[in-house]
Amino acid sequence: MTGNQKKLIAVACCVITSLLLADACKDVTAALGASTLASVSAGGGAFGLSCGLGLLGTSLFTYTDSPPTPPGPNQPGAPTT
Repeated sequence: MTGNQKKLIAVACCVITSLLLADACKDVTAALGASTLASVSAGGGAFGLSCGLGLLGTSLFTYTDSPPTPPGPNQPGAPTT
């Protein structure tokens, strides 16, 4: 797996987790009796903060390519080159 694929997976997980957190924050705010604008604003703020911090944390790591799998030993009776 290449380093770019690893980073793509990390960013996708960060965004999905942020969306779930924002939805939960919006629902809790709406359940507490806030207006629609206030609850959507709370969800947007939660998304921006959590996604921003998650992407910042993701950018601190170096994603390198996985080492190639070494070839296995020759099977008995297999031709050698």
